[in-house]
Amino acid sequence: MKLSWFQEFMNTFDEWHCFCVGYCEVISIHATTKRSKAINNILLHDYWYYLFGRALGIISWIGIILGCIKIIGG
Repeated sequence: MKLSWFQEFMNTFDEWHCFCVGYCEVISIHATTKRSKAINNILLHDYWYYLFGRALGIISWIGIILGCIKIIGG
């Protein structure tokens, strides 16, 4: 069984860049919404990777919060 979709998943720099921008915008406390036109153009082409990064950032924050609650309340 060949997994061709897995070989195509995040295999270019632009896809990784979109993912990292989305993830860091959610995780970073000091994130800014001001981006250059070049980054906005990249995000338009690979928007799903940007959303995937944001979703994992939200999941990471939920994990961080639940971990803190477990440590403090534990």
